[in-house]
Formats: sequence, structure tokens, C-alpha cells
Amino acid sequence: WLALVWPFSLAMLLYSGNKNFKRAFALTFSVAIVAALILTDSRNAWGGLILAVPLVFGPSTWSWLIPVLILFLMPIVFSVTPGIHSQLQEVARRFVPEGIWSRLNDMQYLDQRSLDSTRLGQWKVAIGFIFERPLIGLGAAAFSILYPLRTGYWHGHAHNLPLEIVVSHGLPVAILIVGTVLALLITSLKVGALKSKDY
Repeated sequence: WLALVWPFSLAMLLYSGNKNFKRAFALTFSVAIVAALILTDSRNAWGGLILAVPLVFGPSTWSWLIPVLILFLMPIVFSVTPGIHSQLQEVARRFVPEGIWSRLNDMQYLDQRSLDSTRLGQWKVAIGFIFERPLIGLGAAAFSILYPLRTGYWHGHAHNLPLEIVVSHGLPVAILIVGTVLALLITSLKVGALKSKDY
């Protein structure tokens, strides 16, 4: 949910028509969202945090923004990639908080995990739940209760927002929520981000 709100918060912050009070509010809100996203300890949330930046700034900024993002991400890549020289990895980890590189570093053990404990396994079970009651869903937080009963593993959610909404509240609600957000993103690209050179 935070990753979903982040692009709109960033766009409001960058919009030059805002008055000082609104800009200050947007800045405070954006900083709070970034802090909350980092504290979720979710790799998907971190990815959404980075991915939204070039999309919101628009293609006219990509010539300098993408190299800056790559430069910013290089220490993280070096700190978690298997096969990197140990000394170089040690230097990189000095610049990256341990909570981040240790969380990203456990991806190398995915092949040792049961399919039921991975995202693919969670999504497969979630899709099965959807077929059981597609129109009205199984109720809020149903996934966290039913998933352990089916697989023996505990996960608090489906690790996929659209799937989570469908499982809990049904297809009509998911289409309404996800469709609205997609429509806003597409409209903003058409009338703003893909046309404007700056804010």
C-alpha cells in the first residue's frame, strides 16, 4: 500500500504549482512514506521505492537520473552479489546499512526453500482461494488464517496486492481499486510525465 501511494506523493512534491505550505506538507508526507517503506523490511517495497522515481520524473530526466540511480545502487549490488571479491564486498557493506544488505543477501538461499514457502507458492494458493469465492472474497485477513492450514507455512499476506484484495474482498472490489490506480497512472503519463520536460 505504501509503494502504491509513493508515486503520487512524489508527483505532488515535484509539482511546481504548489504553494509553500502544500509543498512542505508534501515533503513531510513523502519523507514519512520513504521511512515507512524502508522499515517494512520488504524487498518489493524497496524496489517500488526506486522504480517509481524515474517513472514520476519522466523520460526527459532519464539521461542523468538513471546513471545517478545506478551509481547509488552499485554499493548495494556489490554488497549482496555472490562471487564478488570479499574485500570489495566488505567495503561496499560499510556504505550499506546491515539491515538492507542482510535482507537482500538471503535471496541466494531461495533454491533451498520449499515451493510453498516462496512467492510463487503463495500466489498459487491465493489463486486457489480466489476460485473458491471470486465475487465477495473470503474476508479481511483470510489469507493469513487459511494459508497455514493449507500449506503448513505461515505468511501474513499473499505478497501481491491485487491478489490480496481479490482473496479478501472479491474481484469487483479489486477491479475497482486496481483499475482506478492504473487509470490515474496512465492518465498522468499521457498528460504529464511523457510530455513535460520539467515541473
